[in-house]
Amino acid sequence: MNAVEFRDLVNTVADAWNEADTVSAADCFADDAIYMEPPDRHFFQGRVQLLALFSMLHPGNNMQWHHIWFDEQSQVGAGEFTFAHDQVHGVAIIEVEEQKIKLWREYQWHGHMSWQRFIAHENKTFQCTIDNSPFLLLHETVIPGH
Repeated sequence: MNAVEFRDLVNTVADAWNEADTVSAADCFADDAIYMEPPDRHFFQGRVQLLALFSMLHPGNNMQWHHIWFDEQSQVGAGEFTFAHDQVHGVAIIEVEEQKIKLWREYQWHGHMSWQRFIAHENKTFQCTIDNSPFLLLHETVIPGH
């Protein structure tokens, strides 16, 4: 698979999810594919389980890709996404084999926020910075000017 084919594949999944087309979405996955969120949030394996998972979708769930990458040599790609009206933002790591998704591993953040606000760094109070990092304070790291 090349990068264009990968982009088409993951866009087909998104389109199928947005239309609640369970079968078309599942057709993008290998028969024994794994769909998971580490370390232990969710795990589905095989066509029957994926069909059950995807059957919970409703038209207009609004899966949207923001950025998609693919490494042709390893046949592994990734994408940043928003799902379900800005309620989930995340990254999916996707391994393909024989033109199908073999492994879908995703990491998500839940909460109502636009994509632009989610990725912005301005006007936010971060939990960990150079000024308050417990790790840096614990190790008495010396940073010039701090």
